[in-house]
Amino acid sequence: MSPTGKSPNREREQPSPLPPGENSAGDRWQEHASDRLGEAGYRKGGSRSRVVELLGGQRCAITALEMDDQLDGVGRATVYRTLEQLEELGLVQKIDVGGDSAGYETVDPGGHHHHHIVCNGCGKVVPF
Repeated sequence: MSPTGKSPNREREQPSPLPPGENSAGDRWQEHASDRLGEAGYRKGGSRSRVVELLGGQRCAITALEMDDQLDGVGRATVYRTLEQLEELGLVQKIDVGGDSAGYETVDPGGHHHHHIVCNGCGKVVPF
């Protein structure tokens, strides 16, 4: 708990999406993820595609609840189910972001990755 009595995850800054035109890696990941989901027998549903699109547009880890907040019309269960499917296929990795939550981050098909620092006080996640 923080001094304000709120859990650190509630105070965490919302992850920032990439500015338009700077998402070629995210676009490649989205295409790769869609292909892998199709190969695994998953339909290309609108809600699943929206989760994949949101993940592909992130700079860093995002929690399932943050995704749920940003995806109007997509049920929370769909967000969690899609994350589970993506994790099983090795397309996302679960990141400890402190508190009771986990963040999810895309796995670059080319192998590029980065590490994170998590503030114990506010829950802010900073890639390095």
